This record gives sequence, C-alpha cells and structure tokens, in this order.
Amino acid sequence: MVYLNPNGHDWANNYNWDGLGISYVAFAAVYSLIFYAMCAVVWANRKHPVIKMRNVNLVLTSLLLLHVYVCMIFLAYVLNGHYPCDAEFWFMSIYLPFGIGLFQAQSQQLLLVSRSQSKLVYMEDSFRPLAPTYPLPKRWAFKLRQWWATTTEQSRYETYVGIGIIFQFIVSTVIFLISRKFVGLAAVSQHVSKGMCRRGWEWAPSIVWQFVWNWICGPILIWKIRMIRDIYHWRLQTILCIVAGLPGSPMWLAAAYSDSFAPVNKYWIPAAWFLPGLITMELATLGFPIYQVCHHKRAAEETTKAIAQWEQNKDDGFPFALSITSGTSNTRSAVVSDLDECLHGDFSHFYVYCCSSAFTGESTKFLIKVLSFQTRWDMIFLQAGDELDRARMAMFRAAVEIYLSMVYYPTAIAQINVDYKIYLQLDRLFKAAGILLASDRPPTSHYNGSIVAPWDEPMIDQSNDRNDRLIQMANLACCGSSDSNDTQCIVDLHEVVEDDKLIGFNIPAGFGRDCFDGAYKSIKELVFKNSWSQWVKTEEYKDLKSR
Repeated sequence: MVYLNPNGHDWANNYNWDGLGISYVAFAAVYSLIFYAMCAVVWANRKHPVIKMRNVNLVLTSLLLLHVYVCMIFLAYVLNGHYPCDAEFWFMSIYLPFGIGLFQAQSQQLLLVSRSQSKLVYMEDSFRPLAPTYPLPKRWAFKLRQWWATTTEQSRYETYVGIGIIFQFIVSTVIFLISRKFVGLAAVSQHVSKGMCRRGWEWAPSIVWQFVWNWICGPILIWKIRMIRDIYHWRLQTILCIVAGLPGSPMWLAAAYSDSFAPVNKYWIPAAWFLPGLITMELATLGFPIYQVCHHKRAAEETTKAIAQWEQNKDDGFPFALSITSGTSNTRSAVVSDLDECLHGDFSHFYVYCCSSAFTGESTKFLIKVLSFQTRWDMIFLQAGDELDRARMAMFRAAVEIYLSMVYYPTAIAQINVDYKIYLQLDRLFKAAGILLASDRPPTSHYNGSIVAPWDEPMIDQSNDRNDRLIQMANLACCGSSDSNDTQCIVDLHEVVEDDKLIGFNIPAGFGRDCFDGAYKSIKELVFKNSWSQWVKTEEYKDLKSR
C-alpha cells in the first residue's frame, strides 16, 4: 500500500517523500521531458510558415518562464518547509506575471496577423522608409516619437507589456523590502509562521496580471477574434488557453485565504490551482502548430512531385492535371494547373481566402504582382520604340518597388517567406537601388492598383471595417480586366518623379523580365502546399467550379 504522510504539506522541516510526493516529482519529470521536446520541435521548425507567423521567440520565452513556475509548484509539496516563503514570493512575482505577460503579448499575434492580412485585400504597394542616415537629435523624446511612428502594431503591444513587466518588478521589489515577512528590519507587517507568510496583501500584485489576462483581456480577445476562421485552428487554440486559465485566480484566492480549504491544502497547495490552466496553455500553444507542421510535411513530398511533373508537362506542351492525396482515408483533388489558371484569371475569391483563412495573402499577392510585372514588361517593350533605355529604367523602378514592399526586410510591410539564397540573389540586383529609393522617402509607391486587376483602377470603396472589405472583395470578378485598354497596363515612360534618386543609376546586367522567376517558383510551391491544397476542399471552391 502506498504511504501518504497524514500531515501532508505542513511546513515542517522534513521532505514529503511519500507516495504523493514521488508521484508529483515523477509527473513533473515526465511532463518536462515532453514539454522540452515539443519546444525543440517548434524551434527546429521555426522557419516553417505555420510557426513563423506565430512569433516563435516570444512563444517559447513565455512558455519557458511559465514552466519554471509549474515545476516549482510540483516540487513544493516535496520540499515542504524547505521551500522558503521569500523564494515562493519571487517565483510568484516574477515567473508567473512575466510569463503571463509575454504569453498575453504572443496571444495577440492571431489578431494582429489577421488585421495585417485584411489590409492586403487591396494591392497597395507601400514600404517603410529607411531611417535617416544623418545624425539624429539628442533629444530622447524625439527619437522615441520617431521610432513609435514607424514601428509595427506588434512592437507597440510588446512595448506596453514590457512597461508592465518593469512596473511589476519595481512593485515586487518594494513590497519585498518593506515587509517584515521577508526582510527582518522592514517597517510593514509582522513576523509570522511559514504558513501564514503565504497570506496577506503582499501576494495580491503577483496574481493581478494573471487575473487581468484571464478575466478581462482574454474575454475581450475572444470577442475580437470571434469572426476569424483560420485553417490552422489558431482561434480554437487561443480560446482554449484563455478559458483554461479562468479558474486559477479565484481558486488560489479561496485556497490561500479560506480556512475551509485547509484539508485540501495539505496535499494540493493553493498555487497548484494554476496548474490545469498553465499546462493547457503550454500543450495547446505547442501542440497545435506541431500538428499543423506534421500535417503539411506529410503532403509536402507528394506536392513537390506534383508541381515538378506539372512544370515538365507544361514545358513539353502537354495538358496535365494531377490529384494529390492528403494522407487520410479521403482522397483530395488538388489540380496543379488550376492554380496557374487562377493566377492568370479570376483570383479574387482565392485571394480573399488566403488573407482571411490561410494567412498567406502576401505570398499570393507576390505571385500576382510578378505576373503583372511580366505583363507590363511585354507591353512596354512592344511599344517602346526608340525609348528602350527609358523603358528599362521604368521597369527596373517597378521591380525595385516590388522588392522593397515584399522582399527587403527593413522596408517590407508584407514580407514573403522566400529561401535565403533567393533572397541574396534579389539583394544583389535591387538592394543598392532600393536603399536609394527608400531613404528619406514617404512609404508610397508609383506601382499600384487593384488586387483584382493590377492594371485597373480600384473598383471598390476602401471601408475601415475589415469584414466589409473582405465581403466586397469576394464579390468582385476579374472580367473588367479583360476589357481594359492595353495601354492601361503600360508604365508611363514620361512620368516625372520628383527628386528621382535612380536617375543615372546603373541597372545591373542580371536584371530582366525573369528576374523574379526563382522567387516566383518558390512562393508558388508554398502557396500550393499551404493554401491551394486547402482551398480546393472548401465549399466555395466547389461552387465556383460548378458554375
């Protein structure tokens, strides 16, 4: 029969190596191995699109902090009186609020990604201007205002969380120094027993962040993401993490300050009421993306073969269509040639799906922009006549602006997930010109247009409401583009650009119509794997095909 200490967790100077204590340690060890293995898998796949969009550094930092606190809760019963009150105070005042604060910041990522994707519904070419090269004024307020004006929404939110963390640390330090429970020569409170030390006003700030996150910010976030229908179950993951943490704070307060919980506290300490929520947060936050990565990798090899075979048959002049199985008992049909047909035709419905559900709008946008660039190239050189040099410079400027808005990290607002070797190739072609064009310039571009037809004028009102824009976008068609005058597609060779920094710039010899081909093929493969193969399973796609 398993021995159980009748006194349980009584703050005595002995270790509780009974059956329950051994079970706690064993569970903590096994669970920690699983947790760190999952962290390793996530980190190893950090460049995968499914994980990259989740801000993996922030995710792992928050979970590692929380896991330290989880392990200390499991060990508290075994340590018994050897677990000092001041040590528990710092664990609860640092690891729990800091971990929750960072977790709160990364939980906003779904909302921020969804908002940024919704802005891609319109084919607006824009890029961030580079910071001035001249010395900045020494006034910190000016520098801060300049940084705040150019930073991302995610960075601003992380700044708020960082300020809260600093404030939490200052408050905890002040409380620790002024309370006699922790410092013998302090001026506030009285010396108490080990058990009573865990009660009092000193502990209130340690759970404020957890309470605010689960009971205020969490429900607000659930409300804001209620309309998101992503294919990665990211919304479900976020809801699970928030709901699982709801009972933690009330149960801890009841267990710590109510004498009726004394029999329970002997074997399940008050802080242990945080465990169900924290473990759920860890497993859900790591488990959902790992499942998605495994799901994508199962189909990756088959998809790659499909694209290669389609490209070969296309070059040979043979029509070709290939079905790809998803790895489950049901066979999913994903015709590679249909993606190419969609990109050259009516892509509006697919593009809205990429922005609102697959969160790959920047990749699809890049494919459309490259095709538009090549169309412009063919037409401008067909009618350029004696102005070939001017035509080449006009198309080079258009290519540089694609590079600035979608490839170059310091300026790209919607950066594509391109292979590093391809990134370096584009850098060699466009970086020098891009730096000239983006330095001290407003984040605007001359190469813009509607996402439905890159050479047409915008056809819809740009409402501030994201859902209205997506609904309007979904109802559009590309038929207007086919009726457009061909001259609308041509870059204006006589366009006057004020203070043009590319005048006299030597265009690299490697620049040509196919300068984006490597990136196009790479991104097209990603779009097919991550978006198109899911799009063909939707009812909307089936309805469109049946028309």
